Amino acid sequence: MTLGFFLHNAVIAMLNPSNPATRIRDLGIGYILVLITYLYIGLGIFMTFPQNKGTIEDNFLKNFPSSDVVAFVARCGLLLQMITTFPLLIYITRLQFVRSLLGKDDTLLFWRILLGAVIITIGVLMAIFFPNLGTVLRISGSLSGLAFAFTLPCVVYLAYLRREGKATHSVVWSHVLIIAFGFVNFLLQFLI
Repeated sequence: MTLGFFLHNAVIAMLNPSNPATRIRDLGIGYILVLITYLYIGLGIFMTFPQNKGTIEDNFLKNFPSSDVVAFVARCGLLLQMITTFPLLIYITRLQFVRSLLGKDDTLLFWRILLGAVIITIGVLMAIFFPNLGTVLRISGSLSGLAFAFTLPCVVYLAYLRREGKATHSVVWSHVLIIAFGFVNFLLQFLI
């Protein structure tokens, strides 16, 4: 999920060096591949899960015994994914952090190491003191969704309409309802 939110912010920076003629095609292919992956994992596995759906663990691989070969291969694949995507997440975080604070793209090696150490420390402390992965993902995902999927696009669009003088009461209230829906979704994470 984190990578998905970061990719939305960093997609322009990642596509800048690419060929401008194929930029839209490449972006579309990337989004379609992500959609297929989410649909396969989310729907396919959920619908074919052999036991009661209420017994699905927050870490899906906990549903399989440690002696299961397929689960072992999946765990190795997840390890490979974490090893390869973590540097990308650190790079994007550093790029956004440094650009917003210092207004430049690169930093000294000391600051790179410090920022990486801080991010790793936060993750390790979270794993030690609050190891409930499902709860962390549920709350952080709904809060991030409220901010990035429901609130920010609506607020930016309404600000644009207001500046252009095109904001009507029906448009404003429809966007307020979208934000309220996101807020209700966030609150339901604590009730359900």
